[in-house]
Formats: sequence, C-alpha cells, structure tokens
Amino acid sequence: MAFNTAEFWAFFLVVLLVSAGLRPYVRLRVLFLTAASFYFYYASNGYLTLLIIFGTLFDFIAARQIGAAGSDLVRKRWLVASIASNLLILSMFKYLHLFLSTGVQILNVWGLRLHGPTINLLLPVGISFYTFEAISYVVDVYRNKFKPRTKWREFNYFIVFFPKLTAGPIIRPHNFFENIDTEKTFTETEFERYFQMMFLGLFQKTVLADMMAPIADAAYGSAGVADSLATLVGIYAFSLQIYFDFVGYTNIAIGSAGLLGVTLPDNFRRPYIASCLSDFWKRWHLSLSTWLRDYLYISLGGGRGRITAICRNLMITMTLGGLWHGASWNFAIWGAVNGTLLCLERILGLETKINSWLGMRGNAVRFAWSLMTFNLFALLWIPFRARTFDDFLSVIHRLFSFSLPATVTLQELIVCGLALVTIAFCICDERFDLQEWASALHPLVKAPALAIMVLASFAFSSEGNQPFIYFRF
Repeated sequence: MAFNTAEFWAFFLVVLLVSAGLRPYVRLRVLFLTAASFYFYYASNGYLTLLIIFGTLFDFIAARQIGAAGSDLVRKRWLVASIASNLLILSMFKYLHLFLSTGVQILNVWGLRLHGPTINLLLPVGISFYTFEAISYVVDVYRNKFKPRTKWREFNYFIVFFPKLTAGPIIRPHNFFENIDTEKTFTETEFERYFQMMFLGLFQKTVLADMMAPIADAAYGSAGVADSLATLVGIYAFSLQIYFDFVGYTNIAIGSAGLLGVTLPDNFRRPYIASCLSDFWKRWHLSLSTWLRDYLYISLGGGRGRITAICRNLMITMTLGGLWHGASWNFAIWGAVNGTLLCLERILGLETKINSWLGMRGNAVRFAWSLMTFNLFALLWIPFRARTFDDFLSVIHRLFSFSLPATVTLQELIVCGLALVTIAFCICDERFDLQEWASALHPLVKAPALAIMVLASFAFSSEGNQPFIYFRF
C-alpha cells in the first residue's frame, strides 16, 4: 500500500474521516490509528507484521526496567540488551547474506573453495527506520530525557504510526508523545497546507521522479549507454530521481501525519544548493543525519579532541550510515567517500570559509557555485546507485572516456533543463519561502494549479507505479 497507489489514498480518506469523528475520544482515537497502522503494515509485509509487534515489545519492557531501576549497572544492562536485540534482528534480516557471502569470498581467496548458503529472507519494509526509532526511545529513557510510557498502546502508536513507518522521517519519541499529550487544533491555513503537501508529494514522485527513472536505469544498467554525455545525463537523472522520490514521499508523509494531528520533522532543506558537503548533510535526510549525530557520532566523542579523533568519528559514522542504506559494500564505500571528504573539509575549515565567501557574492555567483556542487553530489551518488562494484567501475570508465555522441537528444536536454530549474527554484525558495508565497495566492489561481498537478500525477501513475527508492532500505 505505497503512497503512490489508489489503495493508499482510499485507505487514508477512510482513516481521516473516522479519526476526525473520534477526535473527542483521545484513547479510542489512538487505538483506532494504531489498528489502522497495523493494517497498513500488514498490507505490505503480511506475517512479518508479527516481527514489529514482538521485536519492539522487548524495547517497551527494557525502557520500563530502565526507568524503575535504582542501579546504574542494571540500567546499562537493559540498555545494552535492548540495543543488541534491535541490531541482531536488523542484521539477521538485512545483512546476514552480505556477511556470509563476504566470508565465503575471503575463504576462497585463501584457497578454501566453499559455496555459501543461499539466504532468501524477505526484508521487512521500514525495518531500518523503526529500529532506529526504537533504539532512540530506549536511549532517551536511559539519558533521562523523559519517563518511559506506562501504556503499551502508546508505545505501539509511536512505532507503527503509518505515515512515517515505511521510510521516515525518523521522529524523536518525546516529540511524538507531545502529540498524544497535547490535543492539537487546526487552523484553516494548516489544513490547506497539509493537503497541498500531499498532492505536491504525489506530483514529485509520479511525474518528476518516475520520469527520471528509465534514463537513470539506462545509464546504470549492465549494458549501459555508450558515450560519456549519456552517462553523465543518466547520473544527473538519478540525482533528480532520488531527490524528488524521497522529497515526494516525505511531503506525503508530513501532510498525512499533519492531517491526523501529528507533526513530523522536516527532512529536506534544498540540499542541492548546499555550499559544501558538510552543508549538504545539514539539508539532506535530516532525520537520519541528526539521529546518526546524536546517537552515534556524539557517543563516539563527536567533535571533541584532536583532529585525528574527530576524523575517526566521522569515518565510522558515515561508513555505518552508508551501510544502513543497504546490504552491499557499495553503500559502505559511498559512506566512506563522504566521510573522507567531510574530514578534508573539517581539516581545512572549508565550510566557514566558503559560506563567508558566498555571503559577499551575488545571485549569479551563488547559482554558479550551486551548479558546481550539484555536479559533485551527482558524482557521489554513483556508488550509491550502482548495483555492484563492477557496475560502479563501468559507469566511471564510460563517464571519463570522453566519448561524445553525434547529436544531443531531447531527453538529454530535458534532464539538464530540469536540473537547472531545480537549482534555480531552490535558490529562490531559500530567499523568498515560495511555499508561504504560494499560500497567499488567490484560490482562483491555486485551485487550477493544484488540479493540474493532481491530474498529471494520476495520468503518469496510470502507466505503472514505481516503488519508492527508500522502501528498499
């Protein structure tokens, strides 16, 4: 029941109407939304729904024990047990095949000819996201940021709330529980804004992201396109695809959650106009970036100590963050490359210097710099998108073979044009807050624009629904 299917929109309409009717009855409304979320998850995962029920039950118990324990040693033991159980389940379903196949390959290099077992465990949708939320809940209780919930139904509601269940944003538990403890009232403007976000997200996914998908697939396929320009355009296409795909999902998630009375955090802040890589990670997938910062990077020592220790912490955080995205060493390489560049920026103090320099320049310089950084980010997506290390090397080889086609196709012009428009739009949005500006437009202007987006979304989705990229994580 993905966000870009008619089944979801019918499901959401029913949930929204029933939830609105139950608004005076807070406890009953929470139970209804929890049941609806379990149904939503069951529609995609079947019997694996039991995993999220019993897997997170231990976290609820562990948090209660941590809250009640008088000994620091006991508290720490329950904390370690909870984190270990979450990581064990995540590793078994997501990384077992990678670890076994890697072990077999290493033994084969040493001369021991072995055939690894075939592991065909179905990866539960959203396991990487709700695992991190469960860990943050137990860790925050251990850190005395809030008291553990005494009712399992409230903890379940936090874990399985369907708008953010399958691909985030990763919400902090104390922020989520504020939505239960404080009854939220809507203004007409907020209600309109959340609906607009849902329709905008559907347009970004079904029209913009899915239009880029076949172009990216052609560049990253096993055969691959022949010339350097087509390869570069394919790299651009994937950069746009993953951005609009994930932004589209996030807008639908935030919009649907908002209509149900839950405020989800922003996840993107115009990342492709970042001044440098450090700035990029303050704009891209913020809920994951801040989670890794608060629960891994800072726990390792963060930015304290010598530069060698800081770089070590950055490399560990980014490499594990890369591996979080998928059970392939390509993702670890992608994370390590990002970590290396972040270390270089930290050593040279580039972020402060670049931002200071850009602050004294005009819009033309800002656009040119954003265009340059967009190309850097596009190149960094190559190991992320390539399915194997051989595919990664193949794309790099074709890109830098400097072979040019006889003619430039319309498709290639569209991709490059969309990249330029996206950068220009984000720069304008950074300065003028275009969403606020659009909200102030007359309804006779907004209504036709919204209708065109909706019609285009359903017209494109009728050709086949592409799965959201982050569902595989």
